[in-house]
Amino acid sequence: MMRNRSAFLACAIAGAFSATTLFATHVHARDVGPFGGGGGGNFRSECRPNDVLIGVNLRSGTALDAVVAICTPLNAERTEWAGGAYEPTQYWGGGGGGYQKVACQPGDVVQALSSSYGPWSELTIVKHISIQCRDLGSDYTYEVRPDQVAGTVVATDWAGCDAATETASGIFGGSGEYVDRIGLVCGGAPSPAPTSSAPIFPWDMAAMHTQNDCMAAESQCRALIMQAYGASVSSAGVIQAACEQPFQICVQQVLVQQTTTPPPPAPAPTAGTVVVLADVTGYPQEGGADQCYLSPGDQVRLIEKSASDPNWLHVAASSGGCAGQQTWVYNSGELQL
Repeated sequence: MMRNRSAFLACAIAGAFSATTLFATHVHARDVGPFGGGGGGNFRSECRPNDVLIGVNLRSGTALDAVVAICTPLNAERTEWAGGAYEPTQYWGGGGGGYQKVACQPGDVVQALSSSYGPWSELTIVKHISIQCRDLGSDYTYEVRPDQVAGTVVATDWAGCDAATETASGIFGGSGEYVDRIGLVCGGAPSPAPTSSAPIFPWDMAAMHTQNDCMAAESQCRALIMQAYGASVSSAGVIQAACEQPFQICVQQVLVQQTTTPPPPAPAPTAGTVVVLADVTGYPQEGGADQCYLSPGDQVRLIEKSASDPNWLHVAASSGGCAGQQTWVYNSGELQL
């Protein structure tokens, strides 16, 4: 059975977390622009910290009537999208115009935004915008324009983020009845979570003898990480490296042991006990969440059989992962009655 599981998991988490930064720091954003006219009130439509801009929803006709950012989170390595797209704010501008969208292909991010502006009565306002998108896995970029553009344009200016150090994280500008001016918010690119072909969570593999040992260790690993850091993109990446990858290695190791090493002889059962022949899960009732795990050689005492299904057994465990507990198991040959 697994030895000192809580101790080595707690120590491993402390070591792994002190050795590396798990969460990217939200670096102060830099505004580029805006370009257009000087009217209207200021607005900002920014993504949540560490999320990225992937497009702009807009309403337009002969001018740009209203805009709002489109954002999404990235995975821990910041190499691909890791959640659904969302609008972080309301639309900014007036109520006219028809709906359009300029957005990057799935997995790509906005790197630059153009403002094409011109006269409107006595004002200068934005007539239309376009974006430049970047493939996160390469330096490839491409432009995305709206399907329909109209109006007289006197100038087009581009606002761009530094691809090496920044990612676009929102838009800002001025608006009233229309969008008067618009620019790009560039956030500092957070450092990706560490990646390695070897697990960063040092499991005590010598203490793993059954698949139930592996399952229990992964469960405690997940619980401790979530308790310390909560649900987030970064914790998801750490869980994959610290829990899921070692779990797969653990299972493979157990399978190799089972095929190359004969199982130890089961201890002689005492009077009234039942010997466990194969891994089986214990439950607090007939079904429900896992309570504990029994492995080959563990001993239990039969208390009763379920009246509705005789395969459900209520047992008291005297050894193994359920030692000292009463639990329900579904017996499909794992217990020798």
